[in-house]
Amino acid sequence: MWFTSATREAYEAHKATDQAKKADYGKYIAEFLQIGSNVTDEQYRKARQFQKDFSDQFRTALSAVDAFAAPGVWNGQRRYRRIVAGKHGRKG
Repeated sequence: MWFTSATREAYEAHKATDQAKKADYGKYIAEFLQIGSNVTDEQYRKARQFQKDFSDQFRTALSAVDAFAAPGVWNGQRRYRRIVAGKHGRKG
């Protein structure tokens, strides 16, 4: 459902300049906009309704949650340096 609404909204935002800037968008974005141009009003309405219903259900479910527990330590910088240095998967 996200894809349906995202492609349609992107197309609507870019349709005034779509053809004039098509070469600037690149293949992926041009294809994304093309797909969005084919999303019907009914498909878009259903996608947005699904998203609203999901959001409402999610909020209801989370309203009973007092806290989330998750790891608080992230060592991404060190891991990134190891990957760049070619030491991925080894300690050091």
